[in-house]
Amino acid sequence: MRKPKLSLHAPAEHIISFTSNEGPSDSFLCGQISFSNVPLQCDIQVTLARVGRLKQGKDVNDRAGSKKFIRELGFMGSQKEQKWEQFDYDSAEKLSGCSISPPRTTSDTKPTKCDFRLPVPSYHPATAALPSVEISYAIFATCDLPNGKTLRCRQDLGVIRKNGKPILLEPSRKVSFPESTLVVRASFDAPIMGTKNIVIPTTLQLHGLSLPSTSSMRTNETRWLVPREIKWEFEETAVLITGFPDSTGHVPMSTAQRVLKKRRLAAGAEKLKLKYPFMRPGNTFVRMLQDDNGMEIPFHISAPKTTQLGDSTALSVAGSHILHTVLLSDPSADAELPQKRFAVYLEYKLHMWLRIGEDIFDEASGDLVNRKMDEMAYTVLCPLTMQHAVPAQQGAGLDEAPLPVVPPRYDGVWELPPPGYTTYGCALRGPVREARGSPQP
Repeated sequence: MRKPKLSLHAPAEHIISFTSNEGPSDSFLCGQISFSNVPLQCDIQVTLARVGRLKQGKDVNDRAGSKKFIRELGFMGSQKEQKWEQFDYDSAEKLSGCSISPPRTTSDTKPTKCDFRLPVPSYHPATAALPSVEISYAIFATCDLPNGKTLRCRQDLGVIRKNGKPILLEPSRKVSFPESTLVVRASFDAPIMGTKNIVIPTTLQLHGLSLPSTSSMRTNETRWLVPREIKWEFEETAVLITGFPDSTGHVPMSTAQRVLKKRRLAAGAEKLKLKYPFMRPGNTFVRMLQDDNGMEIPFHISAPKTTQLGDSTALSVAGSHILHTVLLSDPSADAELPQKRFAVYLEYKLHMWLRIGEDIFDEASGDLVNRKMDEMAYTVLCPLTMQHAVPAQQGAGLDEAPLPVVPPRYDGVWELPPPGYTTYGCALRGPVREARGSPQP
């Protein structure tokens, strides 16, 4: 008898789509199995399996994390051996499966082909290759032969969570600062998905820039807080929840451990050229507010294309248990304990630092009359969360839009100090001082 053979033919990727307000719906992965010289009494098991691993390491940026991940996979020499070692069938978590019986009429010369369909629940997390977490999927076809040997083939599968609706980000709350008239608010347009990165059109709305006159000023002079530079950092936080399942098969929240893994995905700066009046030709483009007391500054934030802004993989909790966790493939150190399980979800934040000085202008000519030596660095933190409700009135002002998100806290210790600012050879400039904001009620 000829040597039995098995092969799988299925899509390389499976997309879990979001099409309604109720969230994603369960779907099926359809494919085909091809086999030859398989005994009629031997059924073929087709299984969707998953491997989850947690990796130890320091926080790194996106590019360094990608290189480190490639080195850890060891894609040198025999790729096949490396991949099989990474995805062990026996230790993998079996998610769904079906059985295929060879038909009675099979050809001795041509392979027999049979279709299969595997259910894919909507709560499965996407394939992940983060510096701290790895989640991978594969389809296996297994057949136990009469001679005691096992015939097995495998195909890797990428699971993608895709939001079919436009991604809309919540604007920040108004943020005020101690001993300053400045009030800041950030808003975001729909992200633009490029071939290499994601671009988020951002608008900073600055109130309280026009300052009252002092006794030393002339009647034709005006005093302003003038933005000089905007620096930003795009931060990703992987929230890892680990724990042992109890008799329900789920992880109790009372014994679960929570770890945060942060990394900087992108950073940038916008140097502003603003002479009075601020909308004059040659200036950085700004829009003056209706009360003539502030301005809006549009600019772009960029992030890697792999950023998962709208995949809706929030932590699933029912009662006192965490649901839909991933089996940790590494064996437990204590044989009497069950294998650990974990859940991971991603949070994104935008750190912004505004360097602002104080200038006095001649109102008629726009010439600079005086510049205060001290400058201030104002710090703003914006959690990037999705809008769950579209405002009823389109085109309404930012002050009228609903704000269901909980405002961020600014009274804690910062993870990183603000980045340094470039100094210029100007005798009128003094030291830069920092101010942190607080959300207004």
